[in-house]
Amino acid sequence: VISKYRLGYNAIGSVFKLSKQNFKVDKDKLYEYVEIGSINVSSGEIVPELITGAELPSNAKRKLKVGQVIVSKVRTYRSGIAIIDKDNYVGSTAFSILEEKPNGKVNKETLFSFLRSNLFLEWSLKPNTGTSYPVILDEDILNFNIPLIDTNIQNIIASKIQQSFALRKESKHLLDIAKQAVEMAIEEDEETAIKWLNEVTIPETNIHEKS
Repeated sequence: VISKYRLGYNAIGSVFKLSKQNFKVDKDKLYEYVEIGSINVSSGEIVPELITGAELPSNAKRKLKVGQVIVSKVRTYRSGIAIIDKDNYVGSTAFSILEEKPNGKVNKETLFSFLRSNLFLEWSLKPNTGTSYPVILDEDILNFNIPLIDTNIQNIIASKIQQSFALRKESKHLLDIAKQAVEMAIEEDEETAIKWLNEVTIPETNIHEKS
């Protein structure tokens, strides 16, 4: 299917580079550790685990940066794919870590969407190494072809992905506000909770905005 795409295709490794940047562990420092279980397979949301350097597992070796795309290499967690949203996460070696190349023909949001497509996920069941803990390799992912989707469509994809991430953060913020208001009403009184709700800053997002 990809080889017949009208605008052509490239290997993922031609438009993204593999990062294997390690870091020196400070045993007394608190880290935000991202393992496969930290990824919401439905949304790609990252929920890191706070853990001291002394408690980090042996495979917690990768330094992660904003904008990188991480891809689970463990076949049973093949939807463990996310875009890193902040610097200084510590990542597991169970991920392939991909970065946009300068002047690349595919943006990270399009790659993220493509890797989560049925086309890629079905393929990821095929190549594997090991039996009790089957994995795919960095090279398998880098060698897989990605269609060179029209730039205008890629820009729309990027906009929609970024908007979805922003709305998810907003929904979490609103939920936290609601929970605090309930606690305030119970522990103090309803008037105090209502006053606080009227004063608290709620971000405005036009979810109906068209791109």
